[in-house]
Amino acid sequence: MLYSLVTSLCEMAYASGLNRFMGTYGKNSVIFLMYHGIIKSRPHDSLKNHYGYNIEEKEFESQVQYLASHCNVIKASDALSGSNLSRNKKNVVITFDDGYRNNYTSAYSILTKYDLPALYSISTDFVADRIPLWNDVIEYAVMNTTKNTLKIKYDDSEYDFMLGTKDNKIKLYNWLLSNCIEIKQEMREGFVSDILKGLDVPVNNEKLLRDQDYEPMKPDDIRIMADSGMAEFASHSVHHYTLTNTTIETLLNEATESKNRIEELSGQQCKYFCIPGGHYNQQVTNAVFKAGYEKIFTSEVTEFDLMKKPDIIGRYCITGSVNMALFADMIQGPIHRLYYFIKSMG
Repeated sequence: MLYSLVTSLCEMAYASGLNRFMGTYGKNSVIFLMYHGIIKSRPHDSLKNHYGYNIEEKEFESQVQYLASHCNVIKASDALSGSNLSRNKKNVVITFDDGYRNNYTSAYSILTKYDLPALYSISTDFVADRIPLWNDVIEYAVMNTTKNTLKIKYDDSEYDFMLGTKDNKIKLYNWLLSNCIEIKQEMREGFVSDILKGLDVPVNNEKLLRDQDYEPMKPDDIRIMADSGMAEFASHSVHHYTLTNTTIETLLNEATESKNRIEELSGQQCKYFCIPGGHYNQQVTNAVFKAGYEKIFTSEVTEFDLMKKPDIIGRYCITGSVNMALFADMIQGPIHRLYYFIKSMG
């Protein structure tokens, strides 16, 4: 109900051109935007990209055009050091999580066209070793199973799922996502393997990764982007684990190994760590800083305060449900800030 009101107000503000006159709103802060995949087209009536984290290329370019016209888009390193900031336009940093190849073939290509930089955080098991992201494997398996029912034994209980309809599959998909996040992460691979057997969907990694929506960046892509001076790289861990559900040894390895691999791939110092799934606690932040990172990025909706310069930085997640009116208000208008303030008050 509240968000419907927010949407209506944003559309009115955008239609009236109000956003164009609010470019310096919150001028002592920087907005960090978080994207995932940039895809050619959105699947229709499919489980694929169900939550819209991957947005269409044409939508992304429209957003980039808006940013190029009305904002000052800068590198993450510049924002964090206080360099190249504008006093007249809203300062924005663009970031991408995961390491999909469409970040290079689509996003980087579009951003280069408008001479805009971005930060790319990559999971090294996905990019360097070409192991599909666990959530993509689950999405693919649930989407392609021909089974009508599934029985899962988990945590001393049994769960029965009907799979005959899309809604049935979505229920299973949500259950699997939730439990893959909550399970001890060192056990996740075995859990997913058992699910694939139950669904009777064998997954060939290379075949799956030939799908443009699941494909990871290649090492040559990363080097080209890094050498251009328009791309910075950050860690998104090794295995995209829920880091609050690992041993301390695993946690330290996720931070350290990914940092080393990214520095090898990009030739850049890897100074930033983007939390997989947004789940973190004091143990996670301590381990990340111990591994030598300077800043941590989360998916919490906050702006970077130039006066306070926090070590943990929130980002606005851009999904397929964000139309241009909502996007413009996230960047320049006060409606979203009021909405998140009210939401935080319960």
